[in-house]
Amino acid sequence: MNYQAIYNSLIQRGKNRTLEGYSEKHHIIPRCMGGNNDSENLVKLTAREHFIAHRLLTKIYPDNSNLKCAVWRMCNGNNANRNYGSTSRVYEFARTQRAKSLSLELKGKPTNRFPSAETRAKMSAKRKGKKRPLEAVRGIINSRLGKPMSEEAKAKLSNCNKGKVRSEETKAKMRATREKKLSKESNRICKFCNTKYQPTSLTNKMCSACRNPKLCKCGCGEITKTPGRFYKLNHNKFIEKKPFSCLRVCEICNNQYVSKSPKGKICLECAKPKECKCGCGEMVITPGKCFKHSHDKKNKKKFLKNCIYCNNEFETTGFSGTICWECRKPRTCKCGCGKMVITPGYFYKPNHDKELRASFRYSCVCKFCNKEFLAGSSTGKMCPECVAPRLCKCGCEQIIKLPGKFFRSKRCKLYFEKKIDK
Repeated sequence: MNYQAIYNSLIQRGKNRTLEGYSEKHHIIPRCMGGNNDSENLVKLTAREHFIAHRLLTKIYPDNSNLKCAVWRMCNGNNANRNYGSTSRVYEFARTQRAKSLSLELKGKPTNRFPSAETRAKMSAKRKGKKRPLEAVRGIINSRLGKPMSEEAKAKLSNCNKGKVRSEETKAKMRATREKKLSKESNRICKFCNTKYQPTSLTNKMCSACRNPKLCKCGCGEITKTPGRFYKLNHNKFIEKKPFSCLRVCEICNNQYVSKSPKGKICLECAKPKECKCGCGEMVITPGKCFKHSHDKKNKKKFLKNCIYCNNEFETTGFSGTICWECRKPRTCKCGCGKMVITPGYFYKPNHDKELRASFRYSCVCKFCNKEFLAGSSTGKMCPECVAPRLCKCGCEQIIKLPGKFFRSKRCKLYFEKKIDK
């Protein structure tokens, strides 16, 4: 097919056209092939003709990658005024042609990711002498904060740095930089003795007196090597303290004693294990206690209390005593059944006859049979007859256990009513 002849006829049709609606301008000789923007090189085409003209150019000049790029951009353009809406096949053809031409064009050439040696030298010369802004430096530092390094990365760094020795020039430069930074540092305050000192390193927080080994202040003659420590570990640290700062009063015996800490509450005599005062010969380990748990405590102070059940006074060894020994002991049930009541303060066994307990009764009306009956409390709602099991009224001679029910079922009730009507 003669693509050149078709292209020439398309251009000739555009030259003969004078309508204003055909506003797409097309270069007869494309700019990538040496064309210019003169009026002789421009022709007005419709959008469809413009797209077909560019496709014909790719057929006429198959080796020109710029023409293929133009067709691809027309198919993939984001401009609303030049959205040609190509079909899927045309789009695929333009995409594959553009990819092939770009691959052939870049084959063997360095990309932007791996620039050539000349490009790298130019970039280096351009950046030399220029310092990064503080925001960029802080951003680089903060980008790695909190991110743990993998074991593979650690191994690679270790292998890269193994056997490397810093030269004397590098050491001298590092020393000069450190001294320059230290000269700008003002006097610091020691965090232990609160004295001003000139720092010898950037991370130094203690003066030389606190940092260097010194004699233990307890007088043992040993040397403390831990920075900031004035006493050897587990040694006596209270010799230098004033006597009144540790004087306290024991909460048990009310005697003054020298405490090792300002939070002491019990003296050493009360805190030590001692013999139980009841005479059993056993040792009491609990600090401040003089009697072993659950042993005879006659020597302890007793309190007079009133029993909440019988209102009699009784002696107790604690503030929480509320029931006397008589009410707490097991006793026979007062209903006369002969069984024992174990619950403290109870005089009747659970669910037994408790008529003897009530000195008066309440007159109530049953909600089922509307008869008056004597109840044990003011909230009584059913008489004993409605509560007790009873025979079904229909005559089936079966027993109903549900409270207030007089018929076993609805069917029995209907049968009973029909029987009465007859």
